[in-house]
Amino acid sequence: MKIAIYAGMFKEDQDGSTKTLYRLTDTLLNQGFEVGIWAFASTPLCRQRLTVFTIPSLPLPLYPDYRISLPLPRVRKQLTRFRPDVIHITVPDFAGLQMTRFAGKRGIPVITSYHTDYPSYLRTYHLQWCSRALWRYFRYFYNRSQAVLVPTHTMGHRLKSNGIGPVTVWGRGIHSGFFHPRNRSRDLRRQWKAVDRTVILYCGRFVWYKALNVFIEVYQYFMETCPRKVRFVLAGDGPVAGELQSRMPEAVFTGYLRGRALAKVYASSDIFLFPSATETFGNVVLEALASGLPSVVSAVGGCREIVVRAGGGMVCPAGDSRAFYRACRSLMEDSQRYAHYRRNGIRHARSQDWRQINMQVINWYYRLVPRKRKRGLVEVPVMASK
Repeated sequence: MKIAIYAGMFKEDQDGSTKTLYRLTDTLLNQGFEVGIWAFASTPLCRQRLTVFTIPSLPLPLYPDYRISLPLPRVRKQLTRFRPDVIHITVPDFAGLQMTRFAGKRGIPVITSYHTDYPSYLRTYHLQWCSRALWRYFRYFYNRSQAVLVPTHTMGHRLKSNGIGPVTVWGRGIHSGFFHPRNRSRDLRRQWKAVDRTVILYCGRFVWYKALNVFIEVYQYFMETCPRKVRFVLAGDGPVAGELQSRMPEAVFTGYLRGRALAKVYASSDIFLFPSATETFGNVVLEALASGLPSVVSAVGGCREIVVRAGGGMVCPAGDSRAFYRACRSLMEDSQRYAHYRRNGIRHARSQDWRQINMQVINWYYRLVPRKRKRGLVEVPVMASK
């Protein structure tokens, strides 16, 4: 079977979306699929049965690190030559709409997956008045597909309440052998001057819509009450890095990390503080749990679902920095609670196997093109959103 995937960005470890699409591509290739990726930026890849097509794009006005692809006649020609059995769209922009229309005219089934909760960003940029129009467009876009895949039930309910469906949960996995407590490094903690301190970690993009104002306020509460008991570490990069550094002078900034260096930072920390309320899932939370970090997250967005399902941390009201501070203090002062969350988080993360999770997507492909189903394929139950 041939699968055409419009990925937008396809750079390895760029963010949660690209990590997800990389793991899906790995699973598809290992299962014998032929895969075409359409992207405006990609990590160079040369793998059998994989073709990567580059399409033009423009930067988003409010956030130039992300881009929007442009529809061009050559995309239609590339799709015609590739002859996909299914088209999988992951970005609802102009090129995604072009590929959806191409599929509709030729009777090719379309699956869409919802990776970024753009409506939740509007408040950050004082654009709430655009919300109704954006949801109207999303209904038009996503309801043209045969199924919409979402990473959590939380997102499924959000889309369904806005008139989008049918919706199915496609979860997220992790390489638990890679993110693991054994990566803990006393030398790294010594480098941070945190051998006898509790390390509170943030990992992700440095952008305001990740609720970094809350993270800053929690840092300030600790600096006022017990500055020598904690060390704040921020792993990542982004447009507000300079302001974060000026407002958190005692924090450690590692820069953008990947691979073993990132795994070591996770495991060498103690608490994962992630107050973002705009996540569809929150891959970093699953990585933190796998590394042995109880996590403190927002009650709004996909992270809550991970932590509650795992029993691996605490959930706080979105935007309530005092509540996040109290939760961190609770974990620092209650060793039994900390150990309980730590055990639960590690156990849950180890159960999230990428191949098993991605078989949910493959099952959808075969539902839409049953003549292509392989004999002996193991059916994995598809989780319908409640």
